[in-house]
Amino acid sequence: MEIAACQKLTWLWPEFTERDLSPNSRATKQTSAWIWQQMQNGKWCWLPDTMKQNRPSHTDALVVVDHWGNMAVVNHTINTVLWGNTGIFVDAVSIPDSAAFQGSDIARAGPGNRLPIGMNPLILLRDGKPVLGSSATGGGLHAKHLQVLANILDFGMDPQTALDTPAFVGWDAGTVEEDTFDPNVLDGVSQFGMRAKPISSKEASMARGYWVGIQIDPASRRMTGGVARGLEGQVAGY
Repeated sequence: MEIAACQKLTWLWPEFTERDLSPNSRATKQTSAWIWQQMQNGKWCWLPDTMKQNRPSHTDALVVVDHWGNMAVVNHTINTVLWGNTGIFVDAVSIPDSAAFQGSDIARAGPGNRLPIGMNPLILLRDGKPVLGSSATGGGLHAKHLQVLANILDFGMDPQTALDTPAFVGWDAGTVEEDTFDPNVLDGVSQFGMRAKPISSKEASMARGYWVGIQIDPASRRMTGGVARGLEGQVAGY
């Protein structure tokens, strides 16, 4: 395929001079394989520039708002230990990883039932209209998501400030990344009976949560957003 062919577009589908991309053709294995090859080579004309760059393939969290204020929030993950290597699923069970770290979830779901995915895309409504869309990824996604929401909803912070505030990491209560909290704060927490456990940045790398969100002011309809530090180069913006 010549790249120039991508410049000649119809309303929904590009016209390729060397390939039939009619609905019937697109349903065939041959055409699907050809499209996949174009995407792998970075030549597919609808492939965003950010996807053409060589980056790790991890979980994605996506928040989108259109000019009418409609909101969509999506998590995309292959949900395997260290992201696996196939991305193939059968009834929400990853293959060949077979949801190895989700044994308790499989047991609760029971034979023949679909395995629930513990991700957390979220849309908050006020008077029936979306005012906040958010999601998170990473090992500590649940802890991070709850803390950022508390900062926004309870303390009135804007999304980026709420995200940049020091937070507990990982799965064990009281685990914090060293040099993120004021020592006096940790001492105060210990007086309430919760022992703070500082861990190194290297240890925390797998336990961090990464949050993204967009807030819409109900009165002015002005949008503000936040994205985890260090991930700015991996998003198109907000």
